[in-house]
Amino acid sequence: MATAAKSAISAKANLYCKNNCGFYGNSSWHGYCSVCYRDAYLKPKSRTDDAREHQQQQRQSSSAAATAVASSAAAAAAAGLSASFNQFEEKRRQVTGRGASTIKNLLKKPTDSAASARSRSPPAAAVSDDDSASTTGLSTISEVDKHSNYEYMTFVKSLPRAAGVDLTKQIKSAIARLKVLPAATASVEEFSDAAQEFYASLAKRIGAEPAYHRLTEQQRTDALFWAETFLTKRIYRTVFSQGPDEEAKDIALQKKLRSLHWVTPAILESRVSNNSPHFYEAVACLLALDTLVTPPAKLDSIVRCANHIFKALNEASGDAASADDFLPALIYVLLKGNPPRLQSNIAFITRFANSARLNTGEQGYYFTNLCCAVSFLESLNHESLSLPKELFDKFMTGQLSPATHGLSVAERVAQCLALLDAGSSRLNELDARAKQLRTDMDSVEADMAKCVAEVREQVAKHRAERPLRLPIKEGRVHQPAE
Repeated sequence: MATAAKSAISAKANLYCKNNCGFYGNSSWHGYCSVCYRDAYLKPKSRTDDAREHQQQQRQSSSAAATAVASSAAAAAAAGLSASFNQFEEKRRQVTGRGASTIKNLLKKPTDSAASARSRSPPAAAVSDDDSASTTGLSTISEVDKHSNYEYMTFVKSLPRAAGVDLTKQIKSAIARLKVLPAATASVEEFSDAAQEFYASLAKRIGAEPAYHRLTEQQRTDALFWAETFLTKRIYRTVFSQGPDEEAKDIALQKKLRSLHWVTPAILESRVSNNSPHFYEAVACLLALDTLVTPPAKLDSIVRCANHIFKALNEASGDAASADDFLPALIYVLLKGNPPRLQSNIAFITRFANSARLNTGEQGYYFTNLCCAVSFLESLNHESLSLPKELFDKFMTGQLSPATHGLSVAERVAQCLALLDAGSSRLNELDARAKQLRTDMDSVEADMAKCVAEVREQVAKHRAERPLRLPIKEGRVHQPAE
């Protein structure tokens, strides 16, 4: 049974893009990597949306022009044909020159004339507090996390001045453009597309602009990291877990994980033990996902979880764990941890993490494994674990427990006695540790009392050797009143 179950789990662990491009795929991208997914789904959709938007603009222009013609005809009787024609021309220029302010257009690199005009005008309200900031300061971004801002300033000081100034300018500019967008009308996918385009354009700029030529490879990576961190911090409340659909997915997954509480490591053919401290550290790392607000921080927590899982596996067997051992153990950690809003956190990482992180590297590998584990648990049934349906249903309803299924009465009694013995040994160990703690506390208390006595003795000796004498003149001594 266990071997068949493990093969079913391994079938879910096809981590690479189904286009065989060499990058990691993702179930949220229908098995593609981010690059292939955008080519297959987003670009055709973008072309369709652009065509629809263009047709709508044409209809609006035609309608507005017709309205302008009617109003100009009415005004011609009172003010003359020449004046009305001028009004019509002005109205037509305003209507036809009006463009749709989509997120993609807002994040496009402005022209020189637009940039110069914006430099002469005061900054937008979202970044108005930057007027008094230093050239490389990031005061508007530091509102979310002063500690992150301090780390960023330390990083900027290590860069050439021109690179630090330009990087800060690019980050603040992108944040300002996103913050002025109406959250009620802009979809999360539009925000995601805009963020990904900003990451790509910044990476291209870092590779092409002379200001960045002296940067090391690590500094270039760190620059993209800070851009991703600050951008996602500022839009986190707007884009995280939006809509009832994501909330319903989170609740459905938590219910499914609770219903599978009976699944044991043996059923998954995993060597992981829930008695290991590293096991609980791995659970804690998954629970911490919902407290973090940036994709890099969430991905780092997933990597720490994976490292603890490998340590727990190594402790259980004494041998180095392999990649085949990791996924079943991760599934068991998910079952025991049941982290809140896991689907929303995965969706947030998928949408707003720099796609280069998810396509390759350690973070991308473990995140893809996490997505595979969630996908496996969502669709888990009796066939996934190679169990008879009747037995699976009894486990799900609590009529039977895998720990006692198939055992005779004597074996069950022996199992209970073994558990009692283990509990008794644990209590004896705790009692011994408590006694040792009391002994240590008594020793510390005795040392403190001894120290106080020594200090008092030294003070008394010092006062006896050097008594305090005040220089008071005899003539100024006050006599007591008679």
